[in-house]
Amino acid sequence: MRARSTWHETAKWVTVVAGVATLLLWVPSADAASSKRVRIPKSVPSSVARAPVCDTYAHPKILKVTPDPVRAGQKIRIKGQNFGTKACFKQVSFGRYKAKRFKYVNDTTLEATVPGLKPGLRSVNILTAGGASKYVILIEKGKRKTRRR
Repeated sequence: MRARSTWHETAKWVTVVAGVATLLLWVPSADAASSKRVRIPKSVPSSVARAPVCDTYAHPKILKVTPDPVRAGQKIRIKGQNFGTKACFKQVSFGRYKAKRFKYVNDTTLEATVPGLKPGLRSVNILTAGGASKYVILIEKGKRKTRRR
């Protein structure tokens, strides 16, 4: 696959040639004003027009999970990079078990509640439109103690 591009004011025209097919893509540059609205033709389905634009080249990376070690039922904070937008973030899991509760905070921070898992080393996995990342934590024996008010 080879790509050829030319600049046009606030946009980049990209020609992608793959075998016998040729695509001409219009990509706004970083300098383009984000407040300008684009008119979408009526022939485009509304589900396509409203779909989020995700950066599939920004691969996520977990840098740190706190606290570590942790107990079942405790909240953890996942710090990293390239988590993408809220619309493009998919899931948090612990090994093969999906987190029932997680919160997208921003592009570099997530919060999740550890499910009831057996003690031991477990991987914390995140999945975004740009890929997946893994970080290993220790789950200790016992449940998190809750304070009564």
